[in-house]
Amino acid sequence: MKNQLYRLSNLKIALLIFFLAILVVILFWIILPGGFQDVEPSDFLTHYKPLAISLIQGKGYVLNQEWSTRYPPGFSIIIAGFLTLSNLSHLNPIISLAFMILLFSAGSSVVMYLLGEIIWSKSGGIICSLLWMTYPFHLWLTKQPNSEPPFIFFFLLSLLLILLVTNRKHSMFLLFLAGFSIGIAMLIRPIAIGLGLIFAITYWLVSHESKKPQLFGIFLILIGNMLAIFPWEYSTYQNNGEIIPLSSNGVGSIRLGFTFPVKLDDFRKAVDVPVDVKNLAQQILTDSQSISSTKEQFEILSYYLIKEPIPFLKLIIIKLSRTWYGSDTNTYDQYSLTIQVFYLVLIGLSAYISARNKNNKYFLFKISVPSLIYFWVMTIVGMPLLRYMVPVISLTFLFVPAFIQIIFPRCSIIEAENDRNI
Repeated sequence: MKNQLYRLSNLKIALLIFFLAILVVILFWIILPGGFQDVEPSDFLTHYKPLAISLIQGKGYVLNQEWSTRYPPGFSIIIAGFLTLSNLSHLNPIISLAFMILLFSAGSSVVMYLLGEIIWSKSGGIICSLLWMTYPFHLWLTKQPNSEPPFIFFFLLSLLLILLVTNRKHSMFLLFLAGFSIGIAMLIRPIAIGLGLIFAITYWLVSHESKKPQLFGIFLILIGNMLAIFPWEYSTYQNNGEIIPLSSNGVGSIRLGFTFPVKLDDFRKAVDVPVDVKNLAQQILTDSQSISSTKEQFEILSYYLIKEPIPFLKLIIIKLSRTWYGSDTNTYDQYSLTIQVFYLVLIGLSAYISARNKNNKYFLFKISVPSLIYFWVMTIVGMPLLRYMVPVISLTFLFVPAFIQIIFPRCSIIEAENDRNI
């Protein structure tokens, strides 16, 4: 079986994974119980779709006759492309948007295979890809037009391009494309605002090059990153007369992240928190109503950190944990926590085994930990939701083949690490 697998080209395996991932998502849509199929609150109908229609009509990135800066334009541009495809092919827009979700979701599964193949082997890549395509919270994000599927695709693609270069198989020009790809991810979800720097650090950690080529590679990543977002920043400055770092919604995200126990917005169930934490959240909410800048919001948070250190610390601990299972509606948290415990134990054991591998050493930690820390910090600063951590959880699945190798040592599932040339 293994010999038959190794006779298949990466292209053939990638195609098989692509179509299998599509089938998995479609099957998930079919078997998902009715109550779970309800559309969750999102900005698709109120923001992304109207802006996509505005782009199609040639009016520009305009909402309510004003240049929109709440979110960058990446996801709206993608939606506009698929809605245009729908118009040209006379397809129902719902089918076109479903195709969009399937395409990016399956694409990320293919990239996961290629990442696993570089690090382990073809069989290791298949393990990583199967884990990702069946991960319940990856599938959960496909049940409606969310921005995560395209974001995750470009996020993973960036890392793949970096590893192709560090594996000494391809030109360093791919580093420019890696930076450009993460720039596209930034334009889809502004949480990625610092990922250009994080990926530059990742390249520095895993590169085998001497100092000058490393510096040149870092330059390529950063310049590609800046060129991707420059048109958006320039257009925003031309229309609004100010420079906005990707999104003007930063202060709102931070405010909600520290007031979610009391700011329910008619769709969010109350989170069970200690009384002093609830009172603190209410005080922060009250004092934040009239502010409009991130600086002012952090000043309020700093004030309450000094004034109410114990409740503030409790709130941070709650946020630290909720990043791994919390939902925006707080409806299914008990289910997501149960599922996540299984995956976190699997990932933790796999990471421990991987760290003890004398050949692999800390390579996997170098490519995953910088991004993991970044997403965790950004999610803690903002709203502590699992959906914000799902993109980087994909990288932790790259550890799992080490665990599989321990379970099936005689099968030699994973190719010897010293043959992977990493």
